[in-house]
Amino acid sequence: MRILLTGGSGDVGTLLAADLGRRGDHVVNIDMAPPRISGGTFINGSILDRHLLSRTMQGVDCVVHIAAWHGVHEKTKTPAEFHDLNVTGTFNVLQAAQEAGVRKFIFISSTSVADAHGLYGSSKLLGEKM
Repeated sequence: MRILLTGGSGDVGTLLAADLGRRGDHVVNIDMAPPRISGGTFINGSILDRHLLSRTMQGVDCVVHIAAWHGVHEKTKTPAEFHDLNVTGTFNVLQAAQEAGVRKFIFISSTSVADAHGLYGSSKLLGEKM
């Protein structure tokens, strides 16, 4: 199976990519940071780039959407940056997957959705609603 990991160079993506690779899946990782493990295909880019997402989705069987600013970034990122990546980026990934006919989509959210007033929790909650 060809599986796209958004934000696949982070902690969750690195662990998941290793497991998927051992299982025999082909992992495609789109991230701004280089991967910490070898294998699969790395695409250096952002989920805010709709054209890149559209090209990357071709032939993908499943998307695991991990990319997001997290609570630890609340002191260094603005509310607009949180909204851009966590909300607009999630919309872009969903739309590109739908347009490419991807049938399986996994959205990695957070228990922080219970804090609908925090930057991280509110942006992840909006992602869940999409």
